[in-house]
Amino acid sequence: MASSTDQCSTKVVWEEASDVPHGYRFHLRSSVTLPVSADVLSVVAEGTRFHGSLEVSQTANAGSDAIVEIDLFYHHEEDLDETTVCRLHPADNEWGLGIFTPHWRAPRNDHHLLRFHIHLRLPAVDSGSLLAVKELNTDLSNFSQDLRALADSVYFNRIALKSTNGHIEAGSVAGDGLRFQTTNAAIHGLIKTAYGLELRSTNGRINSQVVLLSNTSDALGGEYQVTAQTSNAHLELEFVDAPVDHVLTASARTSNGRADVALHETYEGSFEVHTSNAGRPIVRSRDVEDPAGRERKRGVQVQTIRNNAARGKVWWEQENRDRGRVSVSTSNGRLQLTV
Repeated sequence: MASSTDQCSTKVVWEEASDVPHGYRFHLRSSVTLPVSADVLSVVAEGTRFHGSLEVSQTANAGSDAIVEIDLFYHHEEDLDETTVCRLHPADNEWGLGIFTPHWRAPRNDHHLLRFHIHLRLPAVDSGSLLAVKELNTDLSNFSQDLRALADSVYFNRIALKSTNGHIEAGSVAGDGLRFQTTNAAIHGLIKTAYGLELRSTNGRINSQVVLLSNTSDALGGEYQVTAQTSNAHLELEFVDAPVDHVLTASARTSNGRADVALHETYEGSFEVHTSNAGRPIVRSRDVEDPAGRERKRGVQVQTIRNNAARGKVWWEQENRDRGRVSVSTSNGRLQLTV
């Protein structure tokens, strides 16, 4: 990922736009293309004189390039003069968009902040096929990031979105490994993973529905690692689908907020729950039929360790009582685990 203007390939060419929102004096537009077959696609911003939003969607038009549309709103010409926006080419077969501004110097105020809206439009592919994106990385302080409903038409081998002071929202997204990280803002959406998922925030709610995609030839089993962590906020994680016989290692942790986790009915393994200053944690067991259709009876064992902690196991077959491992914890907030 780019770290300086040295990795710029070409600077963008701006065009004036006639629609200038209230509160700004100028509105510029530009666009660049990025080869969607690149080993790495990236959108990065460095400096302190900006904020904005990133949107990722898919067009109806087939092609080999992604289109990045940039809208820039600002007040003072000198702020534009001190800013570089460019097409990045940091290494062979790595392409991206870079925004570079100076760091804040007093007595600057909000009128010297640039506002960006970036729209990354991925191309379509033949009907019935998934667009394969090898890797998408973002590093965008003070940006919100929104992924539209992409899971049924785009597959990311790896996607890592990073922000501060801006939410990360996924209408739906699918991939092998996914990592979403922000601060002081929420993470939410429908996320489908074939191997691993990491969600991290501080002072922001996490509310996500997780699908564990089959990664084996017979659509059974598979190993998955899921981590969700925030602080001073509610954490809500629901596993809405998973293969029979899968192996899940999951950790969900918050503080000063409620924690609610619901495992999929195919889960087998151990679990631990812990809270403080909020009453006894609740472990709720559902009455569900055998998801494998083998007419097995589900076993659930819960042991209270202390008033604020419990552990247990859930299984469809006795030998699978230790197959997976799930840990849920919070402080100063109620906790419920559904198995």
